Amino acid sequence: TASDEETRRFLAGLHASAIAAGRDLAARFDFSRIRSVIDIGGGSGGLLAGLCEQHPDLHGTLLELPRVARIAAPMIHDSGLAARVTIESGDILTEPPTGPPAGRYDAAILRAFLQVLSREDAAQAVRHAAASLNPGGRLFIIGAGILDNDRRGPASAVFMSVTFMNLYRAGASYTEAEHFAWLAAAGCYDPERILLPSGSSIIWARRAL
Repeated sequence: TASDEETRRFLAGLHASAIAAGRDLAARFDFSRIRSVIDIGGGSGGLLAGLCEQHPDLHGTLLELPRVARIAAPMIHDSGLAARVTIESGDILTEPPTGPPAGRYDAAILRAFLQVLSREDAAQAVRHAAASLNPGGRLFIIGAGILDNDRRGPASAVFMSVTFMNLYRAGASYTEAEHFAWLAAAGCYDPERILLPSGSSIIWARRAL
């Protein structure tokens, strides 16, 4: 319900941290053989900017709802990466951003996204994100809203869960086991969780060959 100007200011406020998240992802994982990546619900496109600046052969796609995609376009242009970051309007809950049957992307990213959805919608988003991948492609789930299986930590994820439940219709922090189950149901294997010093987590897995 925010105005375009309020949305623009909101995205601008998150832009620097999104770029930092992209740089951190590039430092933690080997993207040298990845040529195409989609950031689903990626807001300003900052994460893709952070990734692309580290890998000159990488091409990114930002998938966002139509209004957010329109507002993000000048921010991507100002980053100097408009030639390497494509913007697609769409809703991951409606259908996966697939092209050929084998998929279109070597990697897909869901950052600070599943935590604003219901369990059912989160499972569907993971399923559709996996369907957009080439066989063997990597799916990354990043965010502060990933709980330990006993639901008692990390402290930041517990705090964020209370925040999400008050801000969103169905949002909440979800457990590591729930994320792993969604990935398995989506045809991804060998999931791994990396706990960051901030209390946020990266969960990643590969789409089956």
